[in-house]
Amino acid sequence: MTAADRVSASPTTTSPTLTRKDDFMADNKPTPTDDRRLSEQLGAVAEPTRLRIIRLLTSGPRSVGQIADGVKVEMVNASHHLRLLTRAGVLTDTKKGRHVEYRFADGVFEPATGGPHLGTLHLDSCRLTIEG
Repeated sequence: MTAADRVSASPTTTSPTLTRKDDFMADNKPTPTDDRRLSEQLGAVAEPTRLRIIRLLTSGPRSVGQIADGVKVEMVNASHHLRLLTRAGVLTDTKKGRHVEYRFADGVFEPATGGPHLGTLHLDSCRLTIEG
């Protein structure tokens, strides 16, 4: 096989994969609304205290007081960060008596099945691996 044969064979072998990818991308093209939502979610998690809150919540739901203690911030500051994460759709809250309990919104967090990772955050079209 000559170099010219390898060059002409190369597009033929890769074109089905590219076609499928192009078809997939054309059918699932993000809209400006999708991009705005993803931007809000990434902005919400891209802060050191909120990242610590996310790591803490990988082990299960917590109250505001437990979260404040766990990440070593004042309760008013924890409430602020939790409000931003909830508004972005990363967390959800549930009233439990006099306390409010926070957890990941449905479909946002997938626990790891082993290895060094705590799990994966699913933020619209973006996946973030949470390390312990």
